[in-house]
Amino acid sequence: MPKSPAVSAESLRKAEELCVRMLPQIAEAFERHRPEAHRLPPRRAAQTRDSHQFPTKGSAKVKAELGNWWLSLVCHHYGHGGDADFVALTRMIEKCSQGRKIKIGVTEWNNTAGDFGPGRAKLWGLENALYCSRYHNCLHRHCDMVEIANRSNLINSFCSGFIQTDRYRLYKTPAYYAQQLYAVHAGAHPLRVEGVIGGGLDLSATVSGDKGKVILFVVNSSLNTVTRELDFSAFGKAGQEVRTWTVADREQAGEPDVANSFGDPERVATRPGTLRASSPKFECVIPALSLTVLEWKVQG
Repeated sequence: MPKSPAVSAESLRKAEELCVRMLPQIAEAFERHRPEAHRLPPRRAAQTRDSHQFPTKGSAKVKAELGNWWLSLVCHHYGHGGDADFVALTRMIEKCSQGRKIKIGVTEWNNTAGDFGPGRAKLWGLENALYCSRYHNCLHRHCDMVEIANRSNLINSFCSGFIQTDRYRLYKTPAYYAQQLYAVHAGAHPLRVEGVIGGGLDLSATVSGDKGKVILFVVNSSLNTVTRELDFSAFGKAGQEVRTWTVADREQAGEPDVANSFGDPERVATRPGTLRASSPKFECVIPALSLTVLEWKVQG
């Protein structure tokens, strides 16, 4: 079988420059042949600023009037991110959008993006699953503004994929199990969580589309088991059996960087359970280094 010819770095650079030069012509031809009804309004000064860092910091900065309002999302790329970032973006949109309903799109997120040292290897571990869980909680808290969010990555991708493969096997990283719980139990509407949390906990709550279930997501990133009183009195007056799902280290080694492997593919995995709540107010034990999901059935 003949070998493919080698491609030099210089050839790749020239090809990239050619593509960049041709993009305006391609866009113009596309717009010229597009049916009139599908054409975009004339584009005006909707701009972004790239700080040339990876991941970019503060990359979405609207610098001028947002044209004729076909812009619907301000998109951000996160290697790290949290509540403060969404608050800042929301304020920027409120300042620049002149009342238009522009939302936030997170084009890519994970615990790290450009780190190819130990930080990249941590994407395999339990610590990253807890980070991803906290980020999901953050998305719940800001879902009035965040329209879409895309996690990176699915498979392999230098440790970031939450499915890891070789030539004929696969295993799922701790982040897979956390992501699965949010995908299956996310609910349809966010709820406000009130009270003093502390103890290294991060919480979010949602209610199902039929309003029959309240789902509470509790992330304990600390090395200590934490006990908290939960109060579901707004959703029922009697006790019940509460279904739970927990992502944690089976061995309870207290190591944030514990990971799954081909030899032990489910050391960190989702383990279902139940607890008996004698009333809507009950104490709940949250294991160290864990994601715990509780399902309360709404009464009445």
